[in-house]
Amino acid sequence: MANKDWQQLETLFHAALPLDAGERRAFLKQACAGNEWLQLEVESLISAFDGSNGFIDQPAFGLGIEVMEAASDNSMSGQTVGAYKVLKRLGKGGMGEVYLAEDTRLGRNVALKFLSAEFVGDNWAKRQLVKEAQSVAMLDHPNICSIYGIEQAGDHSFLIMQYVEGQMLSDVIREESMDPDRVVAYAQQIVSALAEAHAHGIIHRDVKPQNIMVKNNGLLKVLDFGLAKLVQQEQGLNDNASRSSQLGFIPGTVSYMSPEQLRGEKLDYRSDVFSFGTVLFEMLSTKNPFARDNKAETISAILNGQVPALKNDSATIPRELERIARKCLQNDKSERFQSANELLIELESCKHKFLKKGDRAWSFVVRATAALVFLLLLVAGTRYAINYVIRPQTLAILPIANDTGDANLNYLGDVLTEGLINKLSGPSQLRVKAFSMVSGYKGQIDPQKIAKELNVDHVVVGKIRGTRDSLTLETIMIETEDGSQRWAKSYPVEANASVRILDEISKEITSRILFWSGGDEDQTRTARRHADPEARSEYLLGRYYWRNRDNDHTLKTAIDHFNAAIKLDPNYAEAHAGLADCYALGNVVSYPDMGMDTKEAMSRAARAAKDAIDLDENLGEAYTSRAFVELKFQRDWQAAEKDFKRSIDLKPDYALTFFGYSNLLTIEGKQSEALAMSQTAKDLDPFSPVTALNYCRSLYYARRDDEALACYEKLVNDNPDYTNGQYARGLMYLKKGLNHDAIIALETLYNKNKRATASALGYAYGLSGREAAAREVLAEMEKLDRQSHLPAQEFALVYLGLGDKENAFVWLKKAVDDHFAPTSYLAVDPIYDSIRSDPRFTELVRSLNLASSN
Repeated sequence: MANKDWQQLETLFHAALPLDAGERRAFLKQACAGNEWLQLEVESLISAFDGSNGFIDQPAFGLGIEVMEAASDNSMSGQTVGAYKVLKRLGKGGMGEVYLAEDTRLGRNVALKFLSAEFVGDNWAKRQLVKEAQSVAMLDHPNICSIYGIEQAGDHSFLIMQYVEGQMLSDVIREESMDPDRVVAYAQQIVSALAEAHAHGIIHRDVKPQNIMVKNNGLLKVLDFGLAKLVQQEQGLNDNASRSSQLGFIPGTVSYMSPEQLRGEKLDYRSDVFSFGTVLFEMLSTKNPFARDNKAETISAILNGQVPALKNDSATIPRELERIARKCLQNDKSERFQSANELLIELESCKHKFLKKGDRAWSFVVRATAALVFLLLLVAGTRYAINYVIRPQTLAILPIANDTGDANLNYLGDVLTEGLINKLSGPSQLRVKAFSMVSGYKGQIDPQKIAKELNVDHVVVGKIRGTRDSLTLETIMIETEDGSQRWAKSYPVEANASVRILDEISKEITSRILFWSGGDEDQTRTARRHADPEARSEYLLGRYYWRNRDNDHTLKTAIDHFNAAIKLDPNYAEAHAGLADCYALGNVVSYPDMGMDTKEAMSRAARAAKDAIDLDENLGEAYTSRAFVELKFQRDWQAAEKDFKRSIDLKPDYALTFFGYSNLLTIEGKQSEALAMSQTAKDLDPFSPVTALNYCRSLYYARRDDEALACYEKLVNDNPDYTNGQYARGLMYLKKGLNHDAIIALETLYNKNKRATASALGYAYGLSGREAAAREVLAEMEKLDRQSHLPAQEFALVYLGLGDKENAFVWLKKAVDDHFAPTSYLAVDPIYDSIRSDPRFTELVRSLNLASSN
């Protein structure tokens, strides 16, 4: 197309874009009279622009409007622009020119990307420059060229970029053939950069050797995100192709484009996988697999999937690398690697296969020398060296994602994540974040950022793919310091025996991280016996359902799994502790139908906790389980405190221990200590609404009402489906005299679950003078009690609201005699302030055997 045609198209586009639909049609009809093609093309460009869904949705200069190739006569070399002294032009392409410059403020070399002279006055082109800066600013990766900022000086808009000194990969390929191990090393860096972009929803769309720099130290930098596009992941991938693409205005470099890119279809990450495959093919063979004598033949070769045989005159190409390249270049994108991470796993498996014998020998020398130096330093007593080498390494296993599309497998990710964390935890030079610390990161896609938030050295990311009959777990370990991929591997997974792979994965992780691998590390981990794999699987399922309990049915499911684990392995201490935790919930109103009364449930809890401790006296969880029985039913406050402290000594990152200990301190009237302990529980389990509620309750019992109300409001806003939070907030409203708000909130809950909310609503009605409504609730509670026993304290609360002290004390005494857990808070709960001076109340508190009441 002639230059004047492009200029006419650009002029009409900019003139028509600001007009409304009616004016636009009239303008284009007149301006394009006799040239239907031109009118259709301008309308297509405007339609694509108006339909943009993301701030990087359009490629540089609007769907690839061709940039004139003529070199600018106005070189910037020698000029000073703002704080930058321009030294020389490095290159020209697209709509920009790149110069080497000196930053006179910081005394460093930078690269400046200016709009070409043809576009200096083009506001739209300037916006595209901003979009490029925004796209790269989202990324922080050692293999991506950084953008330091964007500035305006006079008529010039320009990006300030990291200056990468080295060669373009295209020049390296042209000058020399590469050994397989070098190809893999380069490929891993390119794909790692793409994985970072994809994790932020960005498709590069112009992956080619000319956009990749190779530094002298072998580090690669991916450049030029000018065509980058932000993917709207919630949309489908089959949008209609724009007419501009159909008519030949395609962004990117043709010989590296994917078939769908050439067809102008909606793109996803697999388009970059195809382009990378072309680069990989070229690194292996020195030739682009699709390049032909002209553009038409090149496009035809790509669309028809004409991939030639891989040949290299100077080197033998391993079959595995050829297989990877060809899979990337599949015409049907569903047959390619489905993500950059999946591709990284494949490349990692190749890495060690192509390590030269000389390299292996040198690697052995390096390891041997390092060991000798360490021993010499150890003998010499060099404290710094010892601290450096044996400093505990920290690790986070992020929640493993279920990427199968089968919601029935959602449990599997949690089971594998918790199982791997448990497997890696213990006496070791490796410190692993507890499951509670990472559980809330499920579904998040920036592992390096998360690793920094958690302050860990390494992070493992996993994803389950496939179908129930053929599942694969893909794992990648990332270094926090530079975001590099340290290790990647895939494992077959059995849905019903998933934990069988945990030993293999944990050994792989420890061997990659720790200075020592193998024997010593294995010895530390075998200090606690390993349960039968099937029993471990049942145990982890039990913990999954216990942690996600929302009704008695879910709790029963947890009990069934713990019992199954014990049946498979009677000496499995953790399973006995899990069973104790389930039965200990039989002393609250939320779980009424466990098939036994409160006394029987608590008796079973005590027995299970004792069995766990007898089987493993160093199992911290077991002491917490026993402490809850002592706290909630036996009222043995001294024994509970002793067990909580023992548990903290053995397992200092177990949030449930601090949760329970804060309850004990509250009951004993030590509110400041209770607040500190509940804050620790919240810190250790930051994503749990249960620990957040516990902290709010600590404020409530400390009578810090304004802070408590704010805490409850935040809890409900953050967890709108958490009914216990809404219930507690309703009671807080009553404490603050907001009876109307309390009744509205509690009525909503009552309509969903009468059993759990009836007493609070009846109490609120009574306080508000609505006696008839309160008595209707009492009548409903009597029906519920006949169906399934309601704790006596529930009735006492309604009578307390009605001002009927006689009945309130009758039911309250029964609740105390039944050892109903909430009655332990009588001495500190503000809800009883109206009867606190009554001698009968004093006697009830004294019966709890609290030191403060004696």
